[in-house]
Amino acid sequence: MELNCDGAYKKVQDVAECNDLLRNSDDCWIQGYTQKIGSCDALNAEILGMYIGLKFAERQGVTQLIIVESDSKVLIDVVKGSCNLNGATPILIRRIQYVINRN
Repeated sequence: MELNCDGAYKKVQDVAECNDLLRNSDDCWIQGYTQKIGSCDALNAEILGMYIGLKFAERQGVTQLIIVESDSKVLIDVVKGSCNLNGATPILIRRIQYVINRN
């Protein structure tokens, strides 16, 4: 299974949203959703998108994710531990790491 995560902030509307979708090993769409998450910057929207997507996959009964994708290089680097944000690891990043490592 593959989880594709995305988050975005729309400055004009001052709203952030996330989109996540699950695909099988044949790259066929299984299920997805879009959710408004309030007002935050683009990176936090990406972080929330990944966390909410991982929890979404769990609720769908996915026990093993092979791939988790994001178009945010910063988010991927932070989750992998190859960089940090102002010397600290945000709690949602630690939760993402926990869920990914649990799978």
